[in-house]
Amino acid sequence: MVNKLRILIAEDHLSVREGFRLIIESQEDMEVVGEAGDGRAAVELALQLQPDIVLMDISMPELNGLKAAAKLKRIAPDIKILTLTRHTDEAYLKELLQAGVSGYVLKQSASTELIRAIHAIAAGGNYLDPAIAGKVFAGYAGEQNKLRIAPDIKILTLTRHTDEAYLKELLQAGVSGYVLKQSASTELIRAIHAIAAGGNYLDPAIAGKVFAGYAGEQNKLRIAPDIKILTLTRHTDEAYLKELLQAGVSGYVLKQSASTELIRAIHAIAAGGNYLDPAIARKT
Repeated sequence: MVNKLRILIAEDHLSVREGFRLIIESQEDMEVVGEAGDGRAAVELALQLQPDIVLMDISMPELNGLKAAAKLKRIAPDIKILTLTRHTDEAYLKELLQAGVSGYVLKQSASTELIRAIHAIAAGGNYLDPAIAGKVFAGYAGEQNKLRIAPDIKILTLTRHTDEAYLKELLQAGVSGYVLKQSASTELIRAIHAIAAGGNYLDPAIAGKVFAGYAGEQNKLRIAPDIKILTLTRHTDEAYLKELLQAGVSGYVLKQSASTELIRAIHAIAAGGNYLDPAIARKT
C-alpha cells in the first residue's frame, strides 16, 4: 500500500479549491486531507491535521497567505508550505521565502507544475516556478551579471556540482540556466524550452540554495524602479495594503470602485504622485 502525501488546500475561492483537489487526487500518491477558506483557518487546520504539505494561496481573507505561512512555520516548522499565486512580483516572492515557504508556483502555470512542486518539496527540496526563476536569477547574481562578447547567445550549464559559491559564480557570469547531470533527462528538455522562450531555468534540486541566498539579502531588489505600478484588487485589508506600499507600488485601486477612480489614479501616478482609493483611505 502506497503511503500517500497528505495535502491541505488553503484557498478562499471554492471553485479553485475544487480544481486543485481534482488535480491532486488524480495522483496515486497524494490525497487531500482538508480545505481552508482563509488564512486563519488554514493555520488552525494545519495544526489539527498535521499534513505533509499545505498549498497556501497568498491572497486570502482573515489572515493573508504570507502571514499565515510565517505563523505556521513558527509554530510547526516541519509542515512544508507551497505557495500558490498569480503574482510574479519580486518583493512578494522575497517575503515569502523569508517566511520559510518551500516552494512558489503560479496558478496560471500548467497543472504538471503543481505536481512537480509537491514531489520536489515532499522529497526534502524546494521548488520555484520556472516562470519566476528569471527574477531570482537577476537578484541572486547581482547587477553585474553581463556577458561581454556575445550577450545574445544563451548558455545552459550542465554539472554535478551543487556548491552554492560555484552556482553564484556561474549566474554572475550570465548563464541562463543550470541543470544537474544527475537529474532526469526531462529536466534538460524543460530547461532548453524555458531558455529558448526567453526565460531562465534552475534545476529544482539546487533551488533550495538559491532560495536561501535570495531570501537572506537585506536590501530590497529593484529591477526597474522607474516603472510605476498601480495595483488592482478587491481586498481592503490594511496589512495587505501596507505590504504592497512597502513593495514600492504607486497606487491602490479597488476593482469594485467606479471606472472613474481608475482613470483618476492613472493620471495622478503619471504626474509623479501616488493614489489611494478613497474607499480604503478611510481605513488608513
